[in-house]
Amino acid sequence: MIYKHQNGNFSENTWIFVNDNTNEAIIVDPGSDMLQVFKILNGKNVTDIFITHGHIDHILGLAETKNKYPNARIVAHELANETLPDPHKNLSYLWGYPITAPKPDYTFSKQGTQIEAAGQKWNLFHTPGHAYDHAVFLGEDGTLFGGDVLFQDGGIGRVDFEGSSPSDMSESLKFVLNFDPKTVVHPGHGDTFLIEDAKPFFNF
Repeated sequence: MIYKHQNGNFSENTWIFVNDNTNEAIIVDPGSDMLQVFKILNGKNVTDIFITHGHIDHILGLAETKNKYPNARIVAHELANETLPDPHKNLSYLWGYPITAPKPDYTFSKQGTQIEAAGQKWNLFHTPGHAYDHAVFLGEDGTLFGGDVLFQDGGIGRVDFEGSSPSDMSESLKFVLNFDPKTVVHPGHGDTFLIEDAKPFFNF
């Protein structure tokens, strides 16, 4: 089961993956309204916290979440070691609310690194462009937590921030759009969609 909570700040999505067979859960990109998310997770064993990238809207609730679930593993790309604790690199200084978020407990650098979380296998991919530490998480069930790479109806993450790269974004889009057409994308903003529905918006 997958739950979505759209946070009040930045309209950012926090996703909750729950394995109903094991009662284990993953929190993806903890945002500003974690008390509401914690209610959804009542009684669940939160094993992991996936971070797609270290921008303020996706990590506002990370420290709070780690305090709530100290045994949960923060999973991110290795470059998140730089972005999460740095108010300039996580862009929080731009909004006058500098935050120093906890560093990851587990990082990856190799494309396609596989881990197990909440009772299923996940492949982790580095997808820079919107942010240089950006990652996506592809589950064996066809679930993709896609962060801010692409959105419904052909939208993409901004590439005018510090640490962004239009050329990297182009390559990451090509890469993600080559996933199985039936892959279900749960983005950082907006609604869920299929890869096959996004492809017509791009000429790669």
